[in-house]
Amino acid sequence: MGPSTVVIKLGVEGSTGYVGDETYYAPGFKIERTIDTVGAGDAFAAGLLSILAEAPDWKPERLKAYIPRANTYGAMATQYKGDWEGLPRLEELERMLLGQSIVIR
Repeated sequence: MGPSTVVIKLGVEGSTGYVGDETYYAPGFKIERTIDTVGAGDAFAAGLLSILAEAPDWKPERLKAYIPRANTYGAMATQYKGDWEGLPRLEELERMLLGQSIVIR
């Protein structure tokens, strides 16, 4: 009984996911400064839930690869005033996760 998958936000420290007996940790996405924290939790959740839209065949063991996206969206939300205005598009996010570029609006 209860959820089979749980993800806990750790702020700048990242997040930890639990699936059954497995634990997955992803470090926080490094940012230089915080402008506005409004929307960071919602952006984190959107990053995680967006995976479900892409992968309807959700398998909990994929969580290790998915929580970095959530961490990045949560961090990016703090870089702009407002809830979602600074969030990267998926192509931008993928480049950021590979260390290729940072979105600046």
